[in-house]
Amino acid sequence: MCAGFALVGAVLSSHGLPAAPFGLAVGALIAGVVTATASARVIDHFRTSLAQRQDELAAFSTRLMSVHEEERRRVSRELHEELGSSLTAILSYLWLFDRQRPEDVVTLRSRAADARRLVAKTIAEMRELSQDLRPLALDDYGLLPSLDSQVKTFTERHGIAATFVAHGVPERLPTDIETAVYRITQEALTNVVRHAGARRVRVALSAVETELCLEVEDDGVGLSPKPKNGDAGTGLIGIRERVRALGGSVSITSGSGAHLRIRLPIPGPRAMRA
Repeated sequence: MCAGFALVGAVLSSHGLPAAPFGLAVGALIAGVVTATASARVIDHFRTSLAQRQDELAAFSTRLMSVHEEERRRVSRELHEELGSSLTAILSYLWLFDRQRPEDVVTLRSRAADARRLVAKTIAEMRELSQDLRPLALDDYGLLPSLDSQVKTFTERHGIAATFVAHGVPERLPTDIETAVYRITQEALTNVVRHAGARRVRVALSAVETELCLEVEDDGVGLSPKPKNGDAGTGLIGIRERVRALGGSVSITSGSGAHLRIRLPIPGPRAMRA
């Protein structure tokens, strides 16, 4: 079309007619073609990103339902096998106490000690189950003690040396931010156990004015471009969704290990005091 306009302009110019209008028309047409081409590329980029995001959300939704079912199954199994068996054993000891001869003090004391151990074990299991479902320390004491406890429990359970440091973080933050940071850290540490093969993990939380920064860094194998299963991918999708819902940003670098950095906007000191 541009060539056609130029040809017509040249022919008319050779017959003495002014070529300026045709030149302007050709220039406008070229500008339109360039704009349309650039717009088409931008639209195609957004279309591709939207399709990718829809695929990620579909995978995340499927994985989320699966995780919920797995969590319900785990809680049901622990209630039935662990707590149920312990309470049944305690009930048996009480039944024996009721029928034990008073003069047999040694046996009575031995069984009482066994019953006390079972009660202590049951209480510990109940606390652990409650901590996994919703840590009471997060509601009662805030984010920092909860993260410190989470990291220590992580080391005890998995034998991976984990450290937690905090700098400049307010004593209390909005509930949605505290919950998001706690769950993001939990998901990141779970990915370390499942995929990183790491020996050390560092969790750092800092706040500068109106921005909160969470970093989780390990010395493992780094991120695989093609995960063997969907756990790592959907875990990262869940982290991104939590951060996006709070208006933050996520960056992940991989080399000799993986480095996850989360940035979240938080209210300023004056707003927090108000």
